[in-house]
This record gives sequence, structure tokens and C-alpha cells, in this order.
Amino acid sequence: MKPSHFFRLPLYIIPVLFLAVCPVYSDTVSITVPMWFSPSDKNTSIKEVYDDFLAAGRDIEIKVNSLGGNAEKYINNLLLMIDSGKTTDLAIVPTKIVGELSRSGQLLNLSDRIDKHKMNDFLDNLLNVCMVNNNLYGLPYDTDVMVIYYNKDIFENLKISYEYSEGTWDWDRLIELSEKATIDKNGDGQMDVWGFGFPAGNFFNFINYFLPWYFCAGGTIDSTNGLTINSDAVSNVIELFREMVLISKASPPATPSYLGKDIYRGLINGNLTMAITGSWVYYSIEKEGSFGVLPVPPVKKGQRSITYCGGWSVIVFDKGERRNAVSLKFADMLTSEKSMILKLKEKHFLPVLKSVLLGCIANKEWPDSFFAEQLLEHAYSYQETSLIKKEVMKIQDAIHYVLIKKYKTGDAIKKVINRY
Repeated sequence: MKPSHFFRLPLYIIPVLFLAVCPVYSDTVSITVPMWFSPSDKNTSIKEVYDDFLAAGRDIEIKVNSLGGNAEKYINNLLLMIDSGKTTDLAIVPTKIVGELSRSGQLLNLSDRIDKHKMNDFLDNLLNVCMVNNNLYGLPYDTDVMVIYYNKDIFENLKISYEYSEGTWDWDRLIELSEKATIDKNGDGQMDVWGFGFPAGNFFNFINYFLPWYFCAGGTIDSTNGLTINSDAVSNVIELFREMVLISKASPPATPSYLGKDIYRGLINGNLTMAITGSWVYYSIEKEGSFGVLPVPPVKKGQRSITYCGGWSVIVFDKGERRNAVSLKFADMLTSEKSMILKLKEKHFLPVLKSVLLGCIANKEWPDSFFAEQLLEHAYSYQETSLIKKEVMKIQDAIHYVLIKKYKTGDAIKKVINRY
């Protein structure tokens, strides 16, 4: 060997050694998530799951597409990304739209690819919403339960006492408490504190806040045929809104344009004594004051409360068997018991695995046990379709007509029944 070749030898050896120790990444899995599910330093529990996945396979890397904005904007951006041909292997989406997305033919059917034992660990009412024609297209990831928050300090100052007990809680009691907690502090005829707030706003917000009342009034949803227009249930809900806004004046007159963020600000600023919003708010709201939690009541005493729950699911896009295998491993880890327990400890969202929820109840954690019991006992979710959207938009219009005093309830329902 020539001396010049001898000195060049390390130049050949070093790359070989480097490849042996640090193999080139041969598989990349991309996931699209809302910013609040991004594996950042602020979301250490989520980040730990990503790190565990990477540690399990040295030849894999993760590309995270974190899309900003609220939930509605996130969905629109994700759809635009897919329509423009930009690919992603997995995405985290609202559970209620999994069925709609599956009709594009791009989602992987998970029915025969997920271990049956793991399937049994999910809450049926959430898993069923991810099914289309008995085929599974998503794995539940996180869940939000709609509940009523009340400001304990305002209740105490006004000498209002209420402790929830099954069978004594109904809409009349809610209205009564709301009237007592509506305050004009300086006597100028303008309310400084409203007794109750329920946001509505655009369709995306409205459907989340209307449905809890609709279910508790006896309304049902058929995911095949759309929203069942139960006139009695719809009338009851509209009359509740009318009673709160127009008659008792215990809710802000701008209720139809209220958004969730306004409700949250109203609660922490003391402008609202009670309000309906999601369970995820609790862990930020508890830092701002002393708040209690109540279930959404049924229309009549003695009837069962039905809790509406929204949530998020992991979906996998069909990219061929090699890519699918990697994506399924990641989806499995994202929805593992460890992942859910980590999120529970960091108090992000409510986990959806039965084992975690049951453990939560056994540990008597508050308010986690309350939310868990609500989910396990009588939670209701639904699959969003274009037909459901149309029907709920009719109801939104009917409520608007009543609240601006244009029509009475019955006339408003008749007016919109044949729309869209």
C-alpha cells in the first residue's frame, strides 16, 4: 500500500464507523396536530411519548406539523393541506369528524390492525363515533366533557347554597340560581354580574353548547340520518334560552354571539357566576379563583342528566404497508395507557382509556373523578355529518329569531324547518 493510500484510510473508516453508530434515518413518520398537542417543552408529558417512540426504533424520525389557531381554524388548515396534496401520515382531529374524513378514501381502516384487548379498553361511546359501516378509522386520544362551573365566592357572598344530588337538579333550579346570582351593583339598571352564560357564536361553537341541553331535553341523534328534530326537545331548549335571556334576564342579551373565550373570561373576571364550558378549562380556571363543578341538568327533576362529550382522535392515512406499519406503532403509543396517565398527571385533557378513568375514580381525585364518572355513566357523543350541520343551523336560526323577539318558539321552528 502506498503511503498516500495509508493516510487516506481513516477517511474511509470514519464514515463507516459513523454509519454503524448513528444509522441514517430510513423512515420518517409525519403527524399533524393542533398547537396544544405539540410535543414542546410546555407539553412535557406529550413530548415524553414522542421520545419513547423514537427510542424504540433508531431508524425512525418524527416530523411534526403543528397548526395554530382555534379548533375550527385547525380543521380548515388541515383540510386545505390534504386537498393541496401535502401528505401527512397521522393527524389528531376532532372525533366527531372522523367519519366524514373516512369518506375521502384516504384513511387507513384500523378494524383488523388494532389488538382486540386494546380495543376493549376504550370507552365505547367514543370508539363508536370513529366507526363507519363497522369499520374503525380513528383511535380516541383525549376527551372534553361539557359541565357547568360556578363561582363559589359569589355564591357565598350572596348567601346562595347549592349542593348537587342526583334527582334534585333540573332547569328550573338552574334558572332560580341564575336569577339570584344576577347583580346590578350600582343600581344603574345595567347588570354587573350575570347569573349564567352559554356561548353560541358560529356553528362550530354553537353545536358544542347546544347539544348538552338538547340531549338533556330528550333529543337524540342518529348518525345515519342526521339530527332527529324532536320538536319538544328543541322547544324546551329554546324556551330555556328565552327564559334566561329575555324573561329572567339572568344571561347576557348577546348570548347568540358569545364565544367560548368570552365565557372563560367572564368566569375568571367575575362577570359570570355560572357558565357552561368544557372540562379542560378546569385546570386553568382553578388558578384564577374558587370554582365548583355541576353536571348539565335535565329539563325535569328526577330525569337523568346526559353529558355531552367532545374529543380528539388519532387517524392514519393509508400510505402503503411499510409506512402504515410505522404509523400504527406511533398511533398505538400515542393512545397507550402510559400516554394517558402522563397527560392526567400534567392535567392537560381528560384521558379516554377505561383503565385510567377507573383508576382515577378509585383514587378519588377531584374534579377528575367527577368528569370520569360523567363519562363512564352517561356520556353521549355523535358523528358529525353535513346533514347534522344543516339541521343544527336551522335550530341556531330558530333560537336567534326567538331571542330577537321576531317569532315565538313554535313559529320560529316552523320558519326554519324547511331551510337549507
